[in-house]
Amino acid sequence: MGAWDKSKGRRSVGVTPSRTFARKVLSDVRSNGSYVTRAISRLLDSSNLNSQDIGYGTRLAHLSVATYQATSAVLARYLKDPGKLPPHAHDALVVSATELLYLDAPDHAVDQGVELMKASYPRLAGVANAVLRKIAASREEILHSSLALQFGFPDWLAQQLIDEYGEEVARCIMEVSNGQAPLFGYVLSVAPDDWEKQLCEAGARIVHLREAGSQGGHKDENAILIENMHAIRTHPLIISRAILVADIGAQIAVSLAPIGPRMLEVAAGRGTKSLIWADRARIRGYEPRPALIGIDNVAHKVERATQDAQALGYDEIAHLLDDGTQLSTLGDQEFDIVFVDAPCSGLGTLRRHADKRMTLKPHDIDELATLALSLLKSAARKVTKGGTLVYSTCTISHRENEGVVSGFLASEEGACFQIDRISNGELPLQFADAVTPQGFVQMVPQPGGGDGHFVARLKRA
Repeated sequence: MGAWDKSKGRRSVGVTPSRTFARKVLSDVRSNGSYVTRAISRLLDSSNLNSQDIGYGTRLAHLSVATYQATSAVLARYLKDPGKLPPHAHDALVVSATELLYLDAPDHAVDQGVELMKASYPRLAGVANAVLRKIAASREEILHSSLALQFGFPDWLAQQLIDEYGEEVARCIMEVSNGQAPLFGYVLSVAPDDWEKQLCEAGARIVHLREAGSQGGHKDENAILIENMHAIRTHPLIISRAILVADIGAQIAVSLAPIGPRMLEVAAGRGTKSLIWADRARIRGYEPRPALIGIDNVAHKVERATQDAQALGYDEIAHLLDDGTQLSTLGDQEFDIVFVDAPCSGLGTLRRHADKRMTLKPHDIDELATLALSLLKSAARKVTKGGTLVYSTCTISHRENEGVVSGFLASEEGACFQIDRISNGELPLQFADAVTPQGFVQMVPQPGGGDGHFVARLKRA
């Protein structure tokens, strides 16, 4: 039962746990630079929310972080001095305004916004009431004032998408980026035979993805769609990584890389793609098993990737700590296939990484493109004659994708490479139109489908 509100002579309903949860997540991301998924996981581990509160709370938290810049700009219209507002109070207003603008919340969301503010800053409840009522009354006008505000995007990013993809496709990308991301997985061949039974008994639902390309190319034998993922996020099969959480676009990127005796992944991170790559070689019966080296410059990622590969029995994989722009630990070694999984802006994964839209700046795109080109040039020196160089990102920025490949091919290091065109038949049917005129693959985020990934395959003469 709610507390008695003496000023109004009625019972106050109090703020719901889901809205408090969303505010705490937003404050963690904003003040500590946390990733939104980690902030959510930490709070879930210490909370006793029911499934309904978890569902709405996590959805509201994601959107509040994702639309933070746009929502803050709207709030600034109605606040006399936004800079003087305590940070957590501003967060409370952002959560409530997000709910009004981007979740099409009913009128009682204003009352809940007042209660959310009152829980921490009672003296600012009146401010919250006035501001949120103005936003609720002007909602349609606000959302139709620009495409950026309609989908809660920073102005510069919305304009970049329009410039590169046209308004119609840009609108679709932004709309999908505000949706809930489906979770795909890859089942390693070392997983127990009853893996599906185990996950279903724990509360998940599994959909198998087995559609092959029109020419019999790529087939997702081990790809799955995982529904109700929060029920199994701490399941032993997920923690051990016998079942990898990996977007279908990332899995397709790996499938487009050939398999050879000696393989190298640059910027391997936690080693997810390395595991999938090695597993595909096993499934296809390559003997002896290809030797695969993964390189990354973050020590804890290299350590975890090494532990995972050893624990799962993938002795053919070795992970090394090194600067991908130098690759000094490899000496004069050369490889049949080199896969560059370049660090990027992640614009193809915005619905999974809401904090990117909150923190990314225009100059970051150019800096990341410069880094990617350095990685590609360095990796090219390790490709043996007749070998293959694959460049992959999870962004949809032309500067980081086609721009980097063009810059590489025009460089001294790229002079002996040519494009190894990817054909429609190498992709699942639903991705066949992702092949560009140059023979690259550019997937864009799809409703209920994969994220935006780019793949270019190059052959050394």
